[in-house]
Amino acid sequence: MKRIPVGKIIGIITVITVAIVIVGYVVFRLFVSPDKIKTTATSRVERMLGRIVYINRVEVVFFPMPGLSFGDITVSNTTRPGFSQEPFLRCEGLSVYVSLLSLIKGRPLVRKIILKKPDVLIEIDSAGSYNYDDLGTNDTGRRARKTENKKRTMPPLPIPASLKVMVIENGRCTYLNHGSNKKFVVADINDRTLISIDENLHHVNTFGSLSIGRVSWQRRGAGKELADLDIGLKHDLHVNLVEGAAEIKKLRLSFQKIFLDISGSVADLDSVPILDVELHSLFNAHDIKNMTVFPS
Repeated sequence: MKRIPVGKIIGIITVITVAIVIVGYVVFRLFVSPDKIKTTATSRVERMLGRIVYINRVEVVFFPMPGLSFGDITVSNTTRPGFSQEPFLRCEGLSVYVSLLSLIKGRPLVRKIILKKPDVLIEIDSAGSYNYDDLGTNDTGRRARKTENKKRTMPPLPIPASLKVMVIENGRCTYLNHGSNKKFVVADINDRTLISIDENLHHVNTFGSLSIGRVSWQRRGAGKELADLDIGLKHDLHVNLVEGAAEIKKLRLSFQKIFLDISGSVADLDSVPILDVELHSLFNAHDIKNMTVFPS
């Protein structure tokens, strides 16, 4: 019986793998121009949102996966009176990775998205209007969405259907109410979600966890900050976007040592949702007694 040349087989596989990586890298560099992508992305997002968008840099990356890295992104705030001039969104970095095989085929599929230090500002003026009320309300934005809607045969997705992993690192969200002079900040937001989407949108599965580590608030000059918090959301969901139904396999909300587990189903997601869920809480009375309580 002949011996199987294991070493030779491993060598062949290694050569093939290296060749694929080199071909993918060459194809990616040939067909992807950072300057062109920066101009195109900025223009399209501005048309869709009706806001000024600034992208400082775009880089082509190949490790650990081929993709694009966008640095120092800013989306302007509304220009309506009564709101601040602070940006609506700041983001230190946005990395978009595609699969190597799809790249070689010439049809790049987004597999992973990482948002680094996104900072969102939610504002309310004294009349009760939000700073995002006019997002995409310009004529160009309406026409762009109308054209997209005509092309759709399935419910719209806020993410690419090929996406497998979504990550948020050290995010922050600020709520500013000019009417009541209140400011509320949620920081140290981290999230990692695994996603599986079939092409017919009958099976959309998400599994992951979100955590919040710091909260602060301020009212009329006085404020307080809570650090080293343990606020979290773990989820395992299955959604049928075509039928507008969802199965909540597991949804756990946690605050320090208090846990609330939710399971069940939701129907009519595209109209008035109908919930059929069970709630279970888990906590220790002694732990609650010694917890810091938010002021009113």
